[in-house]
Amino acid sequence: MNDHMIMNPDPRDVPFGRYLKAIREQQGISLEEVAYETQISMRKLILIEDEDHDQLPEADQVKSLLRTYAEWIGVDEDDIVDRYEINRSFYYQTENTDDGGGRKRDKRFFLRLSLALVLVIALTAISAYIVYDYRTHSPKSANNAPAIPESVVRNKSAGNAKPSRGESAPAEKAAAPASAKLFLKVDAIAETMIKIGVDDADLVAYLLNPKDHIELEASTRFRMEVSNPGGVKVLLNDKPVAINGKDGEIVTLELTQPK
Repeated sequence: MNDHMIMNPDPRDVPFGRYLKAIREQQGISLEEVAYETQISMRKLILIEDEDHDQLPEADQVKSLLRTYAEWIGVDEDDIVDRYEINRSFYYQTENTDDGGGRKRDKRFFLRLSLALVLVIALTAISAYIVYDYRTHSPKSANNAPAIPESVVRNKSAGNAKPSRGESAPAEKAAAPASAKLFLKVDAIAETMIKIGVDDADLVAYLLNPKDHIELEASTRFRMEVSNPGGVKVLLNDKPVAINGKDGEIVTLELTQPK
């Protein structure tokens, strides 16, 4: 039998990485110097000296690294490989027992679970921030624009009349006899801001562009404010409504049933 063989060893007393580390430190050699001279990465050298079987590569590769390390530092290569095999065998035997491996497996499991939870929380936080940022900075949806029933306002041109503030269009009152109703038609000639109140409802502002068309229906009256008198044509029950005023002057009108 070769004189380097370890006879009847107690596996707990047969370190391989710690043994190399002790020899290295006795010789005053830094781990960085070993890495430079042997071309073995610092990470693998640390794993070897820590005897971290879980993180070390396959056994054949570890044996090759150990031989390189041992040869350079002046330690018997076969002895180190034997130490590694005994230590590794003992480690995996205890890994499968309740006392040894169970606790280690549980520790690794909870470590991985913790990392997974941290990753999930981070992704959730990033997603929430992206959604919040998008909602904060994106233009308001067209669905938020004031709703004007099609039966009340019908746009006959390519440019829609746009309410300039957030009120909803005034609701119609209970149906009145057809002969008593008022029908208002507004056609824009130039860009004009107008406000229209149907019956007793609040005024609603509209920013009209040329060729915009509005039709409204009321039971008793219309109240209007026109900022550009020459910019619109108004018909009440198909009869022209005169709007007297200068450009830039706000004209107020109240339109009721002719007496």
